[in-house]
Amino acid sequence: MKTFLFTILIVLSVVCFTQCTSEGITITNNPQSNDDGGSTSGDTEGASTPDSIADYQANDIRVAICESLDFCFSTVDETECLSDLDDDVSLLNVLDSTGSSADSFTEISALEESGGVTYAQAGLESCVTAIDALECDEFSTAGAYSNSFINDYTNVYRSLPSACEEVLQAE
Repeated sequence: MKTFLFTILIVLSVVCFTQCTSEGITITNNPQSNDDGGSTSGDTEGASTPDSIADYQANDIRVAICESLDFCFSTVDETECLSDLDDDVSLLNVLDSTGSSADSFTEISALEESGGVTYAQAGLESCVTAIDALECDEFSTAGAYSNSFINDYTNVYRSLPSACEEVLQAE
């Protein structure tokens, strides 16, 4: 009987491990990042996965945050997250404490597309990579998001890694 239970346990462990890794989840329960340094999950409306370091834009930070939150919390609506973080003053203040950039990610994207502003690509890449590396419990510990307060993204800025501080300073 013990052998039978032990065999069942091993089979279930192998199936779970195989299923989890095939779904893009690492052993630490984080989404697997792409080799190109881009965002962690599939298509997101308005998101573009950078093909190289030169392709990073400020909006990739917002997309990385929402994708990570969506992965970690069952109540996150990624579209709502992107919308709510667009003009989150606290988030923008961490990313650019000097206030030299636009008042929303939409305005920042428009300035980037028109060539009106550029940001250090290495800084943007470091920030997105650091967000992708955050553990799910780091969001909870920082009080960035809670399943108890559905679609409340007002504290997300608290979970930003130090690599993101003042990253939106125009070149």
